[in-house]
Amino acid sequence: MTWTDWMKDGPFYMIGFVYTFARVCFKVVQTMLPFYLYRVTVFKAKPGYPTPIQIATVPLVSYICQLLYSIFV
Repeated sequence: MTWTDWMKDGPFYMIGFVYTFARVCFKVVQTMLPFYLYRVTVFKAKPGYPTPIQIATVPLVSYICQLLYSIFV
């Protein structure tokens, strides 16, 4: 198939839309998660540690698990 054949293929656009929508949703969740945790858990920053470790750990663990899932599945 040439690139013009791909541009005429309908499922090509559907798959592209679903992939793009999934990436946008993932990025929004990953961006808002620390703010949500900060508001809900009300952790206070300690002198010398501006970001509580709990708020930094949750997105890190989530990202690592998603990375491992995408590699092995």
